Amino acid sequence: MTPRYGVYLHVPFCRRKCGYCDFYSATVLDLAPAYLDALVTEIDRRASGGSVETIYFGGGTPSLLTPEEIGRILDRVAARFSIEQDAEITMEANPGALSRERLADYRAAGVNRLSVGVQSFHPEELRFLERIHSAEEARATVLAAAEAGFARISVDLMFGTPSQSVEAHRGNLLAALALPVEHLSVYSLTYEPETPLGRALKRGDVTPASDDLDADLYEATIDALAERGFRRYETSSFAPRGAECRHNLRYWRRREYYGFGPAAHSFLAETRRANLGETGAYIRDIRDGGTGAGETERLTREDALLETVMLSLRAEGIDLAAFGEAFGEEERAALLSRLSAEIAEGLLERAEGRLRVARRGYALVDAIVERALERRVR
Repeated sequence: MTPRYGVYLHVPFCRRKCGYCDFYSATVLDLAPAYLDALVTEIDRRASGGSVETIYFGGGTPSLLTPEEIGRILDRVAARFSIEQDAEITMEANPGALSRERLADYRAAGVNRLSVGVQSFHPEELRFLERIHSAEEARATVLAAAEAGFARISVDLMFGTPSQSVEAHRGNLLAALALPVEHLSVYSLTYEPETPLGRALKRGDVTPASDDLDADLYEATIDALAERGFRRYETSSFAPRGAECRHNLRYWRRREYYGFGPAAHSFLAETRRANLGETGAYIRDIRDGGTGAGETERLTREDALLETVMLSLRAEGIDLAAFGEAFGEEERAALLSRLSAEIAEGLLERAEGRLRVARRGYALVDAIVERALERRVR
């Protein structure tokens, strides 16, 4: 049987790094030509054939690359793998500088799904988040993408900025839903310690939303989107059934994927690999005959069990039959026993052969996962 993979391609460039962002990116755009050469070389050296069903350009800001550069990367992937006819090919983009003509060129290059990093439609929230676009530019970008032929458009939103009300957040959701989108990713603002925003929190320069308000904002997200037919299929992602991001689902289902580019991660043959996390070091390693590899970790059976429980409960739920087949009936029975109280309380439910977090349990998912991982059979 031909192996099937996802492919993640990390584009590490941003015009300006937002203060909350903990993903690896750089604002030195003059490295782009050397990065592209290194990226296609890494693909050549690591690709082992097989079929590709999803491709995802993440960042950073992939839309800083030209359509021709995106096409060059896709051509190299196609030369080393067999890209399936109905493959989902996503590119992240930031609003502002994307014309309908340029978006049409991305579409012609092979991109068929666009993920637009809007974050908010409120000017004061955009300023706090250090976004360089306006609400009007965000709307115009989504509309231009639809006019350019993108039938699959996702929008990213963020909640929990200081002083944000539930009503203001609901306004963001409704503004997104008024556009031609089929998918929303809605994230709670986090204060990562090594970011400018995290350091501002430590100094006392910013006051985060309370835990209670954060929970209210998340509940409002679920309710507002459910009214429009968008179901929660993992912690932060919502779409009508059938419109989920297939690449995203690969991660939650522990399906294999290659990650190419600086700081990209791969999951192949129960081994997790992280590429070198700095663009210059990545380029030098490729030039010296390497593959850009940083750390690798071979997962044990116990690691796989932990990941399966942790990821599944935050997404579609644990497929109980598959879990028993992979880890044994004793482990399955022990898991159900550990979670019997949560099932009885209605925080978890058994449906369609899965054990999944019920609506009442969404706000308590971290505690439920922690409970699920206690006293495992060894």
